Amino acid sequence: MWEVIKEQKTTEDNVQYNAYGVRREDYSIPDICTDSEEISRFAELLNKFDVSPVNAIDIVEDYLAQL
Repeated sequence: MWEVIKEQKTTEDNVQYNAYGVRREDYSIPDICTDSEEISRFAELLNKFDVSPVNAIDIVEDYLAQL
């Protein structure tokens, strides 16, 4: 099952922000976006369609292209 992960990041200007990604078992894709609601919806879709880790990075790239 895919779940949301959160990391605190710092920009080159020392501005801190939360970066969200997804994880399934021992495979993770960090720093996809900064919107917690958006990444939650994305994780729900990954689970709804039972996306495998093998295909996940391609789906993330397609998803980001639509934003």
